[in-house]
Amino acid sequence: MTETHRSFELFDQSDFDRLIELARVWLEDIALRLPATCGAYAEQVLMTCLAQGGARHYVDQHNGVKDLDVWTFFRARTERAFPSRTVWNRDFGQSRFGKHPDDIGYTGRRVDLIGRSIPCADDEQPTAAVRRWLEGSSASAFELRKAPVLALVHGKKPVVIWKPHTPSGAGQK
Repeated sequence: MTETHRSFELFDQSDFDRLIELARVWLEDIALRLPATCGAYAEQVLMTCLAQGGARHYVDQHNGVKDLDVWTFFRARTERAFPSRTVWNRDFGQSRFGKHPDDIGYTGRRVDLIGRSIPCADDEQPTAAVRRWLEGSSASAFELRKAPVLALVHGKKPVVIWKPHTPSGAGQK
């Protein structure tokens, strides 16, 4: 297995499907282990997204991939928010992306899985809710909106739902 700080291999559909599956299994696992907090959100998934460096690499094809950041957005519930300060890690496994030399115990790239409950009206499209959250004032949204955000759907090409603003302010969302 190749060890390198950044992989410049390009994504294909099987990589995105693998990320979606990792997110699905992660959600099943934490819903069982943490039923009062995470379990309540198992049926509230709005969208799963690839963000940060992996999304930037997909869009520009020269950023490289250090790790993979997968965000799952949930329709907010009034009882309790999804635990927002927790990052769960999984192993992407052996692949052409190799592994980061600092990720001891992994056979492939580290996948950081993050969940966030966000407001979403019953008649609002998930993409609109996620974009509205990205435009908000939270520290997480501020960091996340610095790079593209890709909506992941099994078997389909990712859709860029967010592009960061250009330095001139004439960016596209």
